Amino acid sequence: MPPPKGGRARRLRLTKEDRLVFEDVNPAGAALYGLHLGEIIGRTLPEVEESAAAESIESSARKALASGKTISYETTRNFAERPRVAINTIVAPIETGEGGYGLVLVCGRDLTEQRQVEEALRQSQKMEAIGQLTGGIAHDFNNLLAAVMGSLELMQDKIKQGHLNELDRYVVNAQAASKRAAALTHRLLAFSRRQTLTPTLTDVNRLHGGSDKAHHRT
Repeated sequence: MPPPKGGRARRLRLTKEDRLVFEDVNPAGAALYGLHLGEIIGRTLPEVEESAAAESIESSARKALASGKTISYETTRNFAERPRVAINTIVAPIETGEGGYGLVLVCGRDLTEQRQVEEALRQSQKMEAIGQLTGGIAHDFNNLLAAVMGSLELMQDKIKQGHLNELDRYVVNAQAASKRAAALTHRLLAFSRRQTLTPTLTDVNRLHGGSDKAHHRT
């Protein structure tokens, strides 16, 4: 299994004393430790690797050697120059001539940039969804405002004409539109506060019938 591009590869050997020691390491791995190759070969993980990482690598390496299966996991590490680096580690057992597994290849790849791109994509998708939501809300409010303003304009015309007995129906239309706007606002506030919304039945025939006059005027 070749090491991932730009990754760190280490080959560990299980000794007769049941110790995992470095048998080889690529230049990227040596650079990570800040040591020369000769200073790493033959040493154990805790002698070279940071303690938490050494523990997780050794545990995974022993599981891989026992099962003969490749293990993959992701961790986050903090370096002096780069905090919170996401690293994907692949631990693959290597079969030896004796028919068992005495070697293990450990490859680490920096996934920080990939995770940042994924997070930026998620944020972009969230903003797109919010844009669609606000567009729909603006459309709904425009419809409600049109009903209120239309009723008020018709009321004004009727007042000028002296037909005061016809005002009630326009008042009712304006009030109904205002109540629907208030209900929409309530649902938006509940959504923003993550409150539970209570579904209610809607009489579509009555709703459609109430808009007949507006359609006729249009």
